[in-house]
Amino acid sequence: MTPKGPEPLSKILEKIWKKIEKQKEEKTEIAQVLDKLNLVLGKNISSHAKPYKIYKKKLIIVVNSPVYLQELLFKKEKIIEAVNQTFGKEKIKEVNFRVGVPR
Repeated sequence: MTPKGPEPLSKILEKIWKKIEKQKEEKTEIAQVLDKLNLVLGKNISSHAKPYKIYKKKLIIVVNSPVYLQELLFKKEKIIEAVNQTFGKEKIKEVNFRVGVPR
């Protein structure tokens, strides 16, 4: 086993830059999803639910009450269709809901 030596600063900065770019891209996607959800769900329901993350073609939505979670379960297909239409491709296949505090 040979010891590696110090990693060049350029490689470290490149890794950091890629991570920052990925985070920006995720925030942009979530903002687009939020706009579309506001239209699909209406003001009342969308004030109780916020998209949290898109991960492996799953959209995770945080809902502040089990009552609204139940209502959103009936609108699952509409949400998938609206989000995919926004991106112009199949971005998500599934929607999962979690009860929590929407940020």
